[in-house]
Amino acid sequence: MKTTRIKAVGWLLILLGALVVIFSGKGFVAPNTGVVVRWITLVVAVGVLICLSGIWMLFRTVTTIRWIARILSVLIILFWGIFIVADFVGLIRGEHSWPLSMHDRMGMTLMFAWLLGLALAWKWELAGATLTLAAILIQAFFINWRVVVGFGMLPPIAALLFLLCWWTGRQSRQVKHDA
Repeated sequence: MKTTRIKAVGWLLILLGALVVIFSGKGFVAPNTGVVVRWITLVVAVGVLICLSGIWMLFRTVTTIRWIARILSVLIILFWGIFIVADFVGLIRGEHSWPLSMHDRMGMTLMFAWLLGLALAWKWELAGATLTLAAILIQAFFINWRVVVGFGMLPPIAALLFLLCWWTGRQSRQVKHDA
């Protein structure tokens, strides 16, 4: 399939998501608005990723994509690391007066899992990316769907880039092995 067709599909998905958001005013009533928003966000995100697939033509080497994923994962880990360190410092000082609910503990555990997955993806791309995507999907569907809204889309994008590098590297190793 040519990249222009792929981009057209991506733009159609973005348009579909935008139209649903535009027409979801007072006339739109869903049994669970959170689920609808979750799926709209997913459709738009897939559309954006498909549109960006044309960038693959600019970056044909796996090394370039791998370093983009690594830089993105380091920025994500540093960003969340600042909050985690600040939280532990506040905990040591005794500034937390409220207990964490089971819901909060599960969300934090899943956040640590996807951060660990991003770190592991530096060495083991498949294992790290799979852990990251699984933890984010579990957190998005069962804990808090807002985890993938806005900048929350960056960790799954980094994980998908790591998967792309793993897949492309695997394909090139197979071609070399078959030759």
